[in-house]
Amino acid sequence: METAPTALRISRTIQNTNDGVSSDPSLDGLSLDEVPDGPTTHRHSINGIHGQGEVLEEVNHICQALANEKLSTQDSQLVTNYEKKLNEEDAAWDDLRQENNPYVLSQLLWNWLNQLKDPVLRAQYAELMFDHVEDPHTALEKMDKGCRTTIMYLMKFLVQLQPIQEELECDILLRLISSLMHKL
Repeated sequence: METAPTALRISRTIQNTNDGVSSDPSLDGLSLDEVPDGPTTHRHSINGIHGQGEVLEEVNHICQALANEKLSTQDSQLVTNYEKKLNEEDAAWDDLRQENNPYVLSQLLWNWLNQLKDPVLRAQYAELMFDHVEDPHTALEKMDKGCRTTIMYLMKFLVQLQPIQEELECDILLRLISSLMHKL
């Protein structure tokens, strides 16, 4: 099974059709426009402040962080501290909202996905995605709402980071699939 090219085809198909998700009623009326934005949408927050070159540089920096598997000692310690605080203090979420280091934020995302009791993307759902690589909406329609919404939210986030170099996009998608399936 060719995971990297398949992941790229799925990603591009989702990106190129109705902003990611069809308006099919079998999707519980959920489209990418209805998936809530996260605390920061970098594309929107930096477009008004910087020029196009700086935006692309920031997007590339975020993509590098998402693809990166090794953190500096300082960033690793920050991640550990955040994880501990988030599990112990409600106020830690306010601190996290102020964090702007994409390496720390990316690692927190990957750690969270990998530490979920059950993988978001179970084997049968991965098979659906590969079986419907040309029409991922068909596969999404057959997934439970939690899985479908999580995948759509993460894809919405990745769509915000366009343009991405193909190799970097592939690295991010493979890491995402690995984390969603708990395949480290």
